[in-house]
Amino acid sequence: MVRTSRPEALFFSVFFILSFIICPALLWAKPKRYIIRLKDGQSHHALTRGLVRHVNLNFLDNEMRKQRRVKHLALQKVGVMLMEGEAADVKEQLIKNSDVIDYFEEDKIIHLADFEDETAPSSLNLSPWLEDALHLGAQTSPDIHASYSGSGEVLVAVVDTGMHTTHSYLTPARAINAAEFSGSIGVDDDGNGYVDDVFGANVYFKNGQVEDNYVSGPPTQYTDHGSHVAGLVKMIRDQAIPDFADAVKVKILPVRFINESGLGSTSNAILALEYAAQRGAKVLNMSWGAKGTANFSQALYDTCVDLYEIHDMVLIAAAGNADFAGPNNNDSQPYFPANFNLPNLLSVASITPFYSSISGTHLRNEISYFSNYGRNSVHVAAPGHTFESGFNQGVPSVNGLFGVGGPSFAIKYVRKSGTSMAAPLVAGVAGVMRALNPSLTS
Repeated sequence: MVRTSRPEALFFSVFFILSFIICPALLWAKPKRYIIRLKDGQSHHALTRGLVRHVNLNFLDNEMRKQRRVKHLALQKVGVMLMEGEAADVKEQLIKNSDVIDYFEEDKIIHLADFEDETAPSSLNLSPWLEDALHLGAQTSPDIHASYSGSGEVLVAVVDTGMHTTHSYLTPARAINAAEFSGSIGVDDDGNGYVDDVFGANVYFKNGQVEDNYVSGPPTQYTDHGSHVAGLVKMIRDQAIPDFADAVKVKILPVRFINESGLGSTSNAILALEYAAQRGAKVLNMSWGAKGTANFSQALYDTCVDLYEIHDMVLIAAAGNADFAGPNNNDSQPYFPANFNLPNLLSVASITPFYSSISGTHLRNEISYFSNYGRNSVHVAAPGHTFESGFNQGVPSVNGLFGVGGPSFAIKYVRKSGTSMAAPLVAGVAGVMRALNPSLTS
């Protein structure tokens, strides 16, 4: 027992009582973001359900405009509304409009799925595994060689940290928004809610600032994850072009929803998917996620269902990497969104090709030491790591910080490892397949 004087005892007693009164009130008053899914009428037809949800969304949008205590944003393509404000005010609106609301959930945190940075290559070395990845993917469909004389682009949306849009390796593959490219600076020329989204979108600031960032701090924060991922999509595309000229129609659409610390949120991920659907993307790469049933998001899942049923989009998701507990069996401990059970989604593990330092030949493939796995929940593997010349090495691709700043601003290409790197190889193959034969469904 600790004895205190009367004044001290009085002070601690008052503090103890006030903590129960004030702290819950402060927690309750803290602004929160909620994801609201609108009712869809439960029709057997996806388009009908989408139409009902659209009507309900417009109704709720009009109702929310009548009050100012809660900010809101209606996402028309995926039938979701985002509400942000003090919890009591948000819940009041949810109760008031419960007749059009199916469910709601609080926002969750999302992490990148890269494992580690490796050494910088002296040049962009297109290792044999890249070519192997292309031809292995090409052989999975007998229709990939079908003749095609159309002119439409196939957009591969890289939903990530952004992209170095002026990097010389990436510029030929940029998806250009013609209305914004020829429009006025500082104006939302196409009226899609994003200002100057010439090469892609930033869902935080509702504009086209998609460049990977370096913040000198303190604390120092930077990432070039999205650029590295985008570069791998382009590598696959470029290796296909000599044999399949229509592969040049594969273009990369960066959508930034993850910050310099490698963190994002479910609500911003849904915003990013909404933008990709709005731009007509046919393949979407998701090199991010979160482990455990507690991180399942019904709203994100239902958004992905819409991307399948209404927008015919192929979804490529990283299976995730080892944490403090080691590599994860996704069959027993799910990793989302890779574990979403959808016919248009591929969960991608990482393999490590081993090469002989003497002969330069390909010896074997092994699952990467950091990669998550799962007999039932992980569908395909692609190189997210290499073992060459007796050393573990990452996959070479674009350095998004080249010429921007930070410790590697003078290096044009870097190596990274992770299922984050494996996934875009599969996304690249999917983009090439859809460019060669647009009649293929997701």
